[in-house]
Amino acid sequence: MKVKFCSHGIPAFLKYQKVFVNPAWLYIQKWYEIHGKNPNLIWLSPGVLFFDTLDVVIENICSEQPDVLGLGFYIWNYELQFEIAKQVKKRLPNIIMVCGGPHLSVHKQTENYNQTEFFIEHPYIDYVVYGDGEKPFQQIIDYHSGFLTTKENFINIIENHNGQRKIYPFEILDDELYLS
Repeated sequence: MKVKFCSHGIPAFLKYQKVFVNPAWLYIQKWYEIHGKNPNLIWLSPGVLFFDTLDVVIENICSEQPDVLGLGFYIWNYELQFEIAKQVKKRLPNIIMVCGGPHLSVHKQTENYNQTEFFIEHPYIDYVVYGDGEKPFQQIIDYHSGFLTTKENFINIIENHNGQRKIYPFEILDDELYLS
C-alpha cells in the first residue's frame, strides 16, 4: 500500500522570505512506525509546498498512484485541497481520500454551524480525521490494508457512510512511547 500526505503551503507566503513546512506528515509517519501493522507500507514524498499549477499537482499525485491520500486543510489551502481531492478521486476512483486539519470541523453541529451535509457536498472524501490525527490515520491505513478487520475501535474519524456522517468517538492522544 502506498500513502501520500499533502498539506500544500502556498508560495505567496514566500514573499516574506520564510517557508513553513507542516510537520504533520512526520508525526503521522512516526506514529505509524511505532504502532502501524502493515510492514510493506510505502510512504510517498509529501506535498508540502504549492509551486506548480493545480493541474500539475494533480497529475503528479495521480502518477504516483497512491492507495491513500491524506490532505491537510488549513485556512490558506482549503479550496485548493477540495479541488485536489475531487480531481484525484475522479482519476483514481479507488483511492482512499482522508482529510483533516484544523479547518475541517465536520464533527461539529451547533445552531450556527451544521456540517451534516458535508459528505453530500463532498462525496469524493471517504474520511475526515478530527482532533489528534496520528492514530486515526494509522487505523484507516491498517483497516484498508487488511490488518484491522473491524472499525469498532476507530477514534477521531468521521466516515462517509453513503453521504451521511458516521462519527467515531473522540480520544485525546495519550501514548508514552510516541510522546517521549
